[in-house]
Amino acid sequence: MQREVPGDTLSRVAAFDFIGMTALMPLGYAVMGPLAGRFGTATVLFVAAGFVTTLVAVTTASSDLRRAEP
Repeated sequence: MQREVPGDTLSRVAAFDFIGMTALMPLGYAVMGPLAGRFGTATVLFVAAGFVTTLVAVTTASSDLRRAEP
């Protein structure tokens, strides 16, 4: 992020990034408990792991990400 975002807007972009990462955590906590009670902990964990794996695969498939300079 530091290489791609201009310095005068970096703190604002970092703040929005942090809010985006943490904003839905309380919703996840509120939803996962009842789902685990209904379907079982192992099932909910496997579905969540599949969801995360799918999101990572879609993100890494982005051509913009592959073209980024290290």
